[in-house]
Amino acid sequence: MQPESRLLKEVKTEIEDVTLDIIQGGTGEALSPPCTTVVQGTDLSDWLRIRLDEIKDAINYIVDTKKINDEMNMLAEQNEKKNLKSMKVELEKLKSEIQRRESQLNLEMLVTEELSNMINNRAFRIQQFQNMQLMEAFP
Repeated sequence: MQPESRLLKEVKTEIEDVTLDIIQGGTGEALSPPCTTVVQGTDLSDWLRIRLDEIKDAINYIVDTKKINDEMNMLAEQNEKKNLKSMKVELEKLKSEIQRRESQLNLEMLVTEELSNMINNRAFRIQQFQNMQLMEAFP
């Protein structure tokens, strides 16, 4: 049984109990004949109709509120899923950018190392030339 139908059943039972109590004069005993005439009168009948309409409205409000809450929860869940998907896409972009930058850094480190080796070799050769006598430099 769904929660709303259980609630409606409980409200219906309560209405029947209250209506029976009103008809019996609130004592649980049947009303005396003069009171029965009043119960059948339009004033009580109108009052009961108004109360019944109010109860129906209240039940409709409860059902509508549940529907609205369910819809709000569904929309919140959809928004959360949409945000999560967007964040995953952004994460993948960032991972790709990190990988690209790491590759670029590794390449730059290799170039820097190669240039450092070239500079060290040239510096060594320059130092050798500086330590040589002028005639030894030309074979």
